[in-house]
Amino acid sequence: DRDILIDILKRGIVQLTKLRHPQILTVQHSLEESRESLAFATEPVFASLANILGYSENMPQPIPTNLVNYKLYEVEIKYGLMQIAEGLAFLHNDVKLLHHNICPESIIVNQQGAWKIFGFDFCIANQSMAGSAPFWPFNEYCQAMPPLTQPMLDYLAPEYILSATHSPASDIYSLGMLIYSVHSTGHLTLGNIGNDYAKFKRFVNEIRNLPPSRLLCVNEGLREFVKLMLNVTPEL
Repeated sequence: DRDILIDILKRGIVQLTKLRHPQILTVQHSLEESRESLAFATEPVFASLANILGYSENMPQPIPTNLVNYKLYEVEIKYGLMQIAEGLAFLHNDVKLLHHNICPESIIVNQQGAWKIFGFDFCIANQSMAGSAPFWPFNEYCQAMPPLTQPMLDYLAPEYILSATHSPASDIYSLGMLIYSVHSTGHLTLGNIGNDYAKFKRFVNEIRNLPPSRLLCVNEGLREFVKLMLNVTPEL
């Protein structure tokens, strides 16, 4: 399991290093590895979006004082989400790459407050020939593998189960769930699934009949967009 996790992390760093876009985290020094560690350097960062939302298990203790009780202003959220949408448009349209794990842990806020896409550990590259329609091979979720070696179920699109497919629309679903979790009480997702695959399968059926009241926490200007982003199928 350790070797698998290291390979996944290395793959994500190598992919990140290849990408150049204002909304993708910049790697300033490429990956170096030893028997005990992996090391690379990026532009100066403040924290991940997950850290800002209160998830601090991966941080040194005590938590830095400038992060304790940190509150995002609505204008920061709107601008940050716009930046992530721009980054995804670049990945989908120019690189033909699926991120496949858009979630608070894969969004980095740099020292200037810009939101950047990170965490390409599970990205899926286009496998079709030049001039052909893009094709992204499907990787099935393996319940026997540790959760850290697979995408976060809370943000995984329903078509992963319903049709065993994925596309750029799958990343858009993940972004919709990210928007919901940023606004929700306790910053939970709609399904609050965790690592429970059976719960994920049940939630896919529940989201077909999502009542509008469940989205009331989302800013009114975004609510209708989020409803469309969280549609149970990529087709509206």
